[in-house]
Amino acid sequence: MRRSQFWVMMGLMAQADEAVRGLDVSIPNAARMYDYFLGGKDNFEADRVTAEKLLALVPQLRQSVVENRRFIGRVVRFLAAEAAGRGRWRWRWRWRW
Repeated sequence: MRRSQFWVMMGLMAQADEAVRGLDVSIPNAARMYDYFLGGKDNFEADRVTAEKLLALVPQLRQSVVENRRFIGRVVRFLAAEAAGRGRWRWRWRWRW
C-alpha cells in the first residue's frame, strides 16, 4: 500500500467514526422502520414505537411493505435475466427534459 493510499484510508475511517458518533437513535428513521416492518433486527426503540403508531393508523402497511419488497425482487430478477440473456441491456436510457 502506498503512503498516499494509507492516508486516504485513515481519512475515510475518521469520517466513518464521526458519522457513527453523530447517529441519534432517539430519532426514528424511515429505512429502519422499513426494516422493522419486514421483521428485521436492525432497528431501534424509536423506530419500533413510531412504526407501531403507523400500523395503528394504517393496519395494512406491513403487508404493503412486504409486497413492495417482493415486487423489487421480481424486477431485479427480470432485469438480471434480460442482461444475462443478451449480454447487454436491451434498451437505452434516454432522458427527456
